[in-house]
Amino acid sequence: MLATAAALTTDITPARAGEPPIAAPAGEVRWKKEWDRFTPAEGAFTVGVTVGTWITDQKLPNPTHPVLDVEVPLFDDGVRGVFRGRTAQVQNLAEDWSNVGLRVMTLFPYVVDAGVVATGIHRNPDVGLQLFLIDLQSITLAATTQRIASRLTSHPRPYVQDCAAGGGITTSRVCGDLSDLRSFFSGHAAVAFTSAGLTCLHHQHIPLYGGGAPDAWACTWAVTVASITSFSRIVADAHWPSEVLLGVPLGWFYGYLLPKWLHYGSPGSRPKSILGDIRLGPNGRDRIVLAPSFTTAGDGGVLGVRAVF
Repeated sequence: MLATAAALTTDITPARAGEPPIAAPAGEVRWKKEWDRFTPAEGAFTVGVTVGTWITDQKLPNPTHPVLDVEVPLFDDGVRGVFRGRTAQVQNLAEDWSNVGLRVMTLFPYVVDAGVVATGIHRNPDVGLQLFLIDLQSITLAATTQRIASRLTSHPRPYVQDCAAGGGITTSRVCGDLSDLRSFFSGHAAVAFTSAGLTCLHHQHIPLYGGGAPDAWACTWAVTVASITSFSRIVADAHWPSEVLLGVPLGWFYGYLLPKWLHYGSPGSRPKSILGDIRLGPNGRDRIVLAPSFTTAGDGGVLGVRAVF
């Protein structure tokens, strides 16, 4: 996991000439005119997906067994055997740390960077608002993706097999809770690395800490905390190692790659929003507008995207 973090830290240095390195150079904290702002359509999409997922989750019956037979990779048993806590105290400590790390990583982009630094210290509420909305979008989409995946698979957590056998060292766990079947994939890893990606991306382009080493430190600190938070899920026996390893790149996609494409890309490199202004045909005159939709179906519902031509 630490090797993964190191690789991610290295990979965020842009290859193209003229782009900022891992840390923004010293300068004014402002939202550049060539950067795309957060749009109402993006907000509508984020809210629609979140509300639709919540409604669907509430309407569907609680699972009592795995929905999909997801086989864990062969290395999972071996890695779990090496790194999971050997006592209930160690597992509980790892569980507590992972929860604290998740809360810190979730709140840091909102409270510190967007609120205290951009809005308070630099007195630029425009930058603070843009950062807040981008952070909200990315973290919400990451958490929603994990909730959908865990709901669709209902994959058992690793300690469940020990509960079924009536033994093992997982005395810190009490089987029979709904959380037992919410293992795939690690939400802690996904959200923590989403936040780390956001921190690296913002500090790469905006000198929130003055530019240079302090902004580079913010990225390194965020990736380190996200890595420890993710690894703690294995020690706590809350996730299979493969589920943590899956959450890391998904979180990096939502936290770094997606907002970089949507907001920090060069002018004309993407549609104006994640939803609308998709134009086809000669001279781009044919327009398609996409919007989230939710339709009830029996005891459940269907979450989707509606296209209007």
